[in-house]
Amino acid sequence: MRKNKTLDDHISKNGNRLTNSRRAILKVLKENKTLLSAEDIYLKVRRQNTNVGLTTVYRALELFTNLGLTKKIDFSERKTKYELRSGKDENFPNQHLVCISCKKIISVEDVSKFPFNNFKKIGTELEKQFNFKVFNSVVQFQGLCSKCKKNNF
Repeated sequence: MRKNKTLDDHISKNGNRLTNSRRAILKVLKENKTLLSAEDIYLKVRRQNTNVGLTTVYRALELFTNLGLTKKIDFSERKTKYELRSGKDENFPNQHLVCISCKKIISVEDVSKFPFNNFKKIGTELEKQFNFKVFNSVVQFQGLCSKCKKNNF
């Protein structure tokens, strides 16, 4: 089954429509492997569909996040960023490298080679201990990217 059809079905079964605007926003998220802010998405969508407003982008991202299609990631000194969920990352936290100099954010895509296996167990234990439902976790490593490291050291 095609991924687009799966997204259509997932959105539709929850009583929502996959409008042309929402389809364009999903397309931008699929085509970009980097984290994007709502404003970044808006600018990219506007190149393809001039009828999409920034408010529409925010509403669509909120819907997609609530449906579990996107991940919303808040960075303390930066704008909120979004990325499309892969489906295989549900048991793992969002992992990012953040350069403290230029503020570049690098997503760590393939976590299978890192020992993150205990995060699901930790989440389950936290849910039990605090009667809390965990939807997401974030691991952030701060340091210097290769360019800044070369310039600073």
